[in-house]
Formats: sequence, C-alpha cells, structure tokens
Amino acid sequence: TRGRELARLETASEQIGNAHQFIQWGDALRDIGRWDQADAAYRRAIEKDAKSQPALWGAAQVAVKRKRPDDVLTFCRRILDADPQYKFGDVSLAYGRALIDKQDFAAARAHLEQHVRRWRHPEAVYLLACRCRDDGDAAAAREHLLSLLRDLNASPTAIARKFGRWKSLARKMLRKLPG
Repeated sequence: TRGRELARLETASEQIGNAHQFIQWGDALRDIGRWDQADAAYRRAIEKDAKSQPALWGAAQVAVKRKRPDDVLTFCRRILDADPQYKFGDVSLAYGRALIDKQDFAAARAHLEQHVRRWRHPEAVYLLACRCRDDGDAAAAREHLLSLLRDLNASPTAIARKFGRWKSLARKMLRKLPG
C-alpha cells in the first residue's frame, strides 16, 4: 500500500506545493490503484502548471482507466500540441483509442494513419486495420495487417513475443477478410 511513502509525498505536495510534488503523489496513488485520489493530485498539478506534460499524461491515464474519453482527448490533445513525440507515441495511441471510444471513426482513422507513419505500435496498426475493414476498405485493412505481421516477424524474439496478441488477432482478421 506504500502508506509511509504516500504520506511523505502528500506532505511534500502540501508543504512545497509545486506541480512536481503533486505529480509524484499522483503517480504513487495511480500505481496502487487509488484512481480518484490520483486524479485529484494530477488536477492540482495542472492548476499549478497548466503546461506540465507529466501532469497532463497522468490525468489522461486516470481518464483512460475511468473510461472518460472526453477527458482523455482533452489532456492528450494538449500534450500532442506541445510535443507530438511525448512518451514515444503512447499519448498519440491513447488519443486514437479515445476517438474510437467516442465513435468518431473518421477522425480515428485519420489520426491512426498519421500515427502509424511515425510509430509502428502493433496495436495502432491493428486498430487502423479494423477501421479500414469497418469502412469497407478490405484491401487497405489487408495491407496494414500484413505490414503488422512483417514488422513482428522482423523484430527480435522478445519483442515479437511481447506483441503476440496483436499477431494472433491480425492473423484471425486476415482469414476473415474478403479475397
């Protein structure tokens, strides 16, 4: 439960009161699953420093866990506007997932197409293939799935094993796609 550490971090955030302390406290709370308190800590950090990318990312992660796609979009958009490279594409992927959760499928496909040009997250490629398939573009879906499989087959064994779920899902979808 990290009780002693949480008490120290809470005290530091209240005494020092800058965004960094609230972020550390929020991170510790998030790590143990105290999502509401973590959300409050990140929001306090954002009040102290509205441009703090770690605070915005922490708040976005809480919003993902709490299934609040509007908040995810807001926080991720603010991060992406400041630094599209932040967290090596994880923020961009969370943004794409939130667009899908909001059922804004056209925007999700456009965002994911841009995302996979920069980062080759297997999940993003698979989600893009799903969007293409659902839009009736089986050829594009097939090409994305084949590129996903090529990427994973060319990667080191440990990486390929880590993303085995996406490889399996890609193979299943390939079998179901029309000729």
